[in-house]
Amino acid sequence: GAPWDGLPARFKDGLAAQMPLIIAQGRGIGADTGGVFTPGRLEALDIPVTLIRGAVAEPSVVAIHRVLLGLLPNAREEVIAGAGHMSPMTHTAEVAALSQL
Repeated sequence: GAPWDGLPARFKDGLAAQMPLIIAQGRGIGADTGGVFTPGRLEALDIPVTLIRGAVAEPSVVAIHRVLLGLLPNAREEVIAGAGHMSPMTHTAEVAALSQL
């Protein structure tokens, strides 16, 4: 079955309860109301950034990572084999290990 099927009901209920927050973020993400993509802003970040995605992530995630890797001067990408969009839930050990690097 899908990874969702293996999650405990309390965890699924918690995620479902957060859906209004995801929907509410739409304008901030789509219209960049916080100015994250103001020219020069990301390029000025002098911190290490690790972008983690699943190998079977949606093409939009791959494209977003490509753009961010081009903007963030100290960024790297890690790809988790067999993982999709929800890799922090389906591949927790792999994500945790990459987060420690």
